Amino acid sequence: MDKPKAPPPVDVNAQAAAQTAGNIQTADEQAKLNNINTFSPFGTSLFTQNPNGSYTLNQNLNSQLNDVFGSQANLAHLISGAGGPLVEAAGTTNATGGANLVHNALSGVGNAVPTGGLNFTGLPSLPSSASDFSNEVKNAQDAAYNTQAAYLKPQQAEEQSNLAQKLADQGISLGSDAYDRAMGDLSRSQTFANQQAQNAAVTAGNQEQQTLFGENLAGRQQGVNEQTAQYNAPISALSSLLNSGEGVVNQGTTTLSGLSPISNFNWAGALPTFGGSPTPITPTNLAALQASANTANQNNFAAQQSQFNQLTNGLGSVLGLGASLLF
Repeated sequence: MDKPKAPPPVDVNAQAAAQTAGNIQTADEQAKLNNINTFSPFGTSLFTQNPNGSYTLNQNLNSQLNDVFGSQANLAHLISGAGGPLVEAAGTTNATGGANLVHNALSGVGNAVPTGGLNFTGLPSLPSSASDFSNEVKNAQDAAYNTQAAYLKPQQAEEQSNLAQKLADQGISLGSDAYDRAMGDLSRSQTFANQQAQNAAVTAGNQEQQTLFGENLAGRQQGVNEQTAQYNAPISALSSLLNSGEGVVNQGTTTLSGLSPISNFNWAGALPTFGGSPTPITPTNLAALQASANTANQNNFAAQQSQFNQLTNGLGSVLGLGASLLF
């Protein structure tokens, strides 16, 4: 018995060619099954195969549906011809009239708007940090300080008189160190109170300056607002007229689009469709078949190899036993 040989490797190119041929054949068979000649109450659908393998579909409506389709096509043609004059009328009446309104509005702007632009002559000057409110500020400071002084001066005179009497009653004489210290303490306390009164007067002056600044700024702004409103009044009126003209133009444009008979015309009928239900065919999986064949070949080779090994081993055992008997 000869030693078995390993099976040859799979031819990949041959396998791919076989798979491609199988797919093409499957597609042809599927086309034959799907392209079914159909005869129905609506009409007919007939398939004809061309020399290159493709198919041509010929569909024909029955006589009644064919008449309906012809009537719808003629109606669409008539509407298309009648739409032209309506479109022209819409463009002449609405669009032209709106354009005239726009033109009149733009022309009137130059005559209605005050010449020279905004004029702020005669308005209160714009206040700033350099504005002079010195008289008003000084009057506010003096009024605040005098109010404090009217209370402090008699009080301080009474304090000095009471302290002198108190020191005399204690036997502390005028010009002594104790007398000077007591009077010095009172003087410093009264000086501090007077300084606080002056500070309060300065604060009152600053508040008065801020108030005057705000009043002048408000007066200036009021004048600016009045001048701006007077300037904008004719512009607002003309803008309203301009918007009216644009509205008429837009209305004309909308009318034009609404009178487009070709784009808005829809045929009431529907062309019936014919044909059978597709019947798919699963392509032959040649690759899987080839893999199974390779596996079978390998298994067969392994079995032959095992049988050969067993026969060789058995023959070797017989020869060994015969040699031992001879010797």
